[in-house]
This record gives sequence, C-alpha cells and structure tokens, in this order.
Amino acid sequence: MSPVRPWIVVVALLVILVSVVVVVNERSQTQLRWRAGFLPGNPQRGGELLYDRGCMACHAVAGVGGRSAPDLSRPARTPSDLAEVAAVMWNHAPEMWQQMASLDYWPPELTPRDAADLMAFLFVAGYLEERGQPQRGQAVLARKGCRKCHATGEAEQKIGPDLTQWSASVNPILWAQRLWNHAPEMEEAMADQGMEWPQLSSQEVVDVLAFLRGVGTGPRRIPPLPGDPWLGRALLRQRCQNCHRAEGEGGDIGPDLSESSGTRSLSGFAASLWNHAPAMGERMKELGVDRPTFTEQEMADLVTYLFAIRYFQAPGNPGAGKEVYLRNCSFCHGEAGQGGSGPNLRALGARASATFMASTLWNHGPWMYREMLSQGREWPRFEGAEMRDLIEYLRSLS
Repeated sequence: MSPVRPWIVVVALLVILVSVVVVVNERSQTQLRWRAGFLPGNPQRGGELLYDRGCMACHAVAGVGGRSAPDLSRPARTPSDLAEVAAVMWNHAPEMWQQMASLDYWPPELTPRDAADLMAFLFVAGYLEERGQPQRGQAVLARKGCRKCHATGEAEQKIGPDLTQWSASVNPILWAQRLWNHAPEMEEAMADQGMEWPQLSSQEVVDVLAFLRGVGTGPRRIPPLPGDPWLGRALLRQRCQNCHRAEGEGGDIGPDLSESSGTRSLSGFAASLWNHAPAMGERMKELGVDRPTFTEQEMADLVTYLFAIRYFQAPGNPGAGKEVYLRNCSFCHGEAGQGGSGPNLRALGARASATFMASTLWNHGPWMYREMLSQGREWPRFEGAEMRDLIEYLRSLS
C-alpha cells in the first residue's frame, strides 16, 4: 500500500466523524428549538408585522395604536406558554374577523415564519410592559424591610444604594441579575443588622418593579430578551452543572432544572432566584465552589435556555387532549383525525404546535368559521390547558 493511502483513510474518517457530530448537534438544536416553542421566532420582526399587516389600527402596544381592541402588551393575565397565546387568539378570532369585515380589510396570509415571529412578539411584549401595582410594591419594600437599607429618592443616607439610580431599566431579568451578583454583600449586611432574608412571591416582584420604575431616575433601556439559548446552555454547563442537572447531565446537589415544578413566569423566576440565594450561597461555600456572577446578557441567555427546556414547553396530556378533540374538532376532522369535511390531521406529528395552530387559525379560520355557522355549530373555545392537551393529542396521532 502506498504511504499516502493511510492518511487518506484517516482524513476520510475525520470527515465522517465531523459530519456525524454536525448532524447530531443540529438534531439536538432542532429538538431544543421545538421544545422552546417561541425561540425560532423573532419578536422584533413580529412587532414589525403588527404594523405592516394593519393590526395597529385596532390594537395598541404600550398605549400606542388603536383603541377598539385590547392593548397587546397589557394582557389581563400573562400567558404561561405559547399554547395559551394560541388559545387566546383562537377564542377571540370571530370577534377579530367581524371587526376586520366591518373595516373592509383582510390582511395577507401568515407563513409559518410569520406566525412564529408574531407569537414571539406577543409572548415577550407582556413582559416588557410596566405592570403590577406601584402602591402595593411600595408597601412590599416597607413590609420586607428593604427600606431599612435602601432609599428611593429620599435625602437620607443608607447603607445600600438608592434604588432610583437604576430602577428605570428594571425588569425581572435585570433585577434577578443584579440581586444575584450582589446577594453575598446583602446577606452580610443583613446579618450584621440581625435581619432575616425576606421571601418574595412572583406577584410581589411584579409590584415592586412597577413601583421602582415609577420612581426611577436613570434612562430606560430595552432588556436583553429573548436571549440565546445555546449561550445559556453553555453558561449553565460551565457555572452551574456541578450542582444542577439539566437535560440529563450534571450534579444532584441542587434540583433538576429540566424537571423542577417551578414557576412559569419571568417574575416568578426572579423571585425563586432571590428566595434561594442564601441557601445556594451557603452550599457553595461548603463545597468550595466559587459563586458565579452574570452579566445582564448572560442572565438573559441563561433564563432563555431554562425556559426553553422547562417553562415554555409545558407537557400536554394526550388523554385529556383526546376529550378536547372529540368535543370540539371531531365533527369535521373525524373521530380519530382521519378527516371529513375538514382535512386529515393524522400526519401532523411534530408539526402540531402553538405556532401551527395560530397560522392555521389565521389562514383557514374564516373558512372554518363560515362552515360551522352554516352547520349551526358554535365556535370552539379553549380554556386553561386545553389547547396544550389538544396539541399533544394531535402529535400522538402520527
């Protein structure tokens, strides 16, 4: 054999190995994107779509826009995931179509990318808007003892920073980042004064942030959200995996971040991080582990990753979803999704998602609505987890 040929074999094997790694990595990324639900979407482009498609003639965002439909950044209740966003859109679709018909306006169809971008915006917009009750937030600061160390614009000098110096840019992510980084100093100062670490609920965090924004003197900045889940994944593996498990890898000292039954909101995440900061810090000291710190962007990346694997993709119940399907969908799509007056749904598989339901509703909903009216049927409504369960059932049919 020529001396060149072994090198050819080695190079060929390396090429094959790299190709396998790339394919496996791409499959892994695709699976995470699918689980993340909103992550493939671009919220900035979704916001542009609202203007380009004429939605702002009826809807407002943060008070800017029409008044005949709800402000999209001020939902009555923040949805826990995109399935709930799809359910809200579905439930209110007939009213939207009637309003558009009265204006003699019908926008173009939404492509799958359009739907993903639009839903990304709808999900994120609610978290970027000022919400909560400032009066309650002011009371929380007094009740939890925060005013003993922090001023909010008063001339009195206190040991902690004046919260008005940075509060104008506060949102749950940045709030969590700053409190996490400075928790050791706060713990030491509170211990010197004989104070216990206060516990905060998700609603209390929302109210405190609403108050702080109102008294803030610093410039307001757009928060780094959504972050990059892949950078967040790398951060977790570098700085947190000694104690925490995620996606089946890591330590068992702390809770499994993929399976924890924690809160499903950004304010809830911030509250959880705050509430457990002393215990985590103490455990790190015992183990001789350096306490990691995070920049604002790193915290956004980390949170986005954690939401991708746990918060945004709540598992549905296919058994409950079957009941939802039989009650609302079977008369057109068949008892087992085989089709009827409506199309066959059995081949959807993983394509059944919140964004799929939203784009299908937008593009084909008016036809479905007319067909149901002609049959004397009411438009189906989905409450709570019903849309999530229905999606899980549709996936199970393939």
